Amino acid sequence: NYELWHQRLGHMGKYKFLELQNKQMVDDINDIERVVPNDNLCAACIKGKQARLSFEKRKDKEYIKRPLFNTHSDVCGPITPSTINPFAS
Repeated sequence: NYELWHQRLGHMGKYKFLELQNKQMVDDINDIERVVPNDNLCAACIKGKQARLSFEKRKDKEYIKRPLFNTHSDVCGPITPSTINPFAS
């Protein structure tokens, strides 16, 4: 069915799927019903299309001048091997 092909072809959209059918680019795809559902968004597609709103821009820049406002730290820790190059020290 369409849902199975949608997943197998990397969550391809409706118009690209119809193009595959019309140009007969895949052998078994013509056995599928010609009707492609309009609401063809699976759970993975819906999650992939979600977006997060950006943070509100602050007008005043005085808050940046406070001590320890921005702190940077290495949360990854030591990595082994440290390099692929065997000659690096």
